[in-house]
Parts: sequence; structure tokens; C-alpha cells
Amino acid sequence: MNGLVQAGSISLEQFQQEVNRLRFQDAGGTWWQLHYTGIWLKWDGTAWVEAESAP
Repeated sequence: MNGLVQAGSISLEQFQQEVNRLRFQDAGGTWWQLHYTGIWLKWDGTAWVEAESAP
């Protein structure tokens, strides 16, 4: 989907809507979300932060 945003095929807002549908919680209770740049973010309890590794 990141390529679609970069190509202008979908808007950043549309991308965010899709990303929100893909958000998930792992077995350890951590929430994960993909950033439009293609990096994984995780919820630290206060904010989304860049993950050091993919889920």
C-alpha cells in the first residue's frame, strides 16, 4: 500500500484508514501498526514509536 500512496493512487487518509484496519495486538499485549513509510510502529502506552524490529 505504501507504493500506492507514493504513486498517488490512494491518499494518505485512505492509507491511514487501511493501516488502522491492519493494527493488531500480539500475544505479549503490544499493539503494532504499519507507518506509511513502511516501518513498524508499536504503542508504548503513550504514543506510537518506531519499532526496533518487525513484529
